[in-house]
Amino acid sequence: MEVEEVTFLITGGEVKPMITMPTSATVYQLKKKITEHTGVPSLLRLLKYGLRVNKIHKVIQLKQKVGQIWGIETKDVTLWHLSKKMEDDKALYKYYISEGSDVQFTRTGFYTYIVI
Repeated sequence: MEVEEVTFLITGGEVKPMITMPTSATVYQLKKKITEHTGVPSLLRLLKYGLRVNKIHKVIQLKQKVGQIWGIETKDVTLWHLSKKMEDDKALYKYYISEGSDVQFTRTGFYTYIVI
């Protein structure tokens, strides 16, 4: 029997929505649905806010941009890539970050957000 739908439990906050999608859905469609349920911006919204990276920039510069977009103090933002905590004084290229990279950020005392 072939599975025609898959259900995702979105965790990281107080509300844990479940999203059911057809197996034919694209990643983009899933991201859109997650944004609808959680308010966490997807790539299109990030680009709308002008979040661009230059691999020679420091991690702290990306943290500042994230903070400006969401109104979070830079000191409350922690960036992660491939489950590794990123250090403020290192260049993004040290973590192999470039346009299109997946970077997670956590906000002290709040949800985990995904920057894609």
